[in-house]
Amino acid sequence: MADADVVITTYGTAVRDVEALGARTWDRVVLDEAQAIKNSGSDTAQQLRRLPARTRIALTGTPIE
Repeated sequence: MADADVVITTYGTAVRDVEALGARTWDRVVLDEAQAIKNSGSDTAQQLRRLPARTRIALTGTPIE
């Protein structure tokens, strides 16, 4: 992970591995399907806020098929 430009993970894995992911300062954290963190009091939302990042982006919405 130290040499990676992009790391893709699930919410579950990110929460489980928050200590390892939080050991690195991220340039950007992008969260897709952000309805999973809509409740700021949820464990997932609180754990993901522990990740140090210069920029945070949350994406949500229904694509047009």
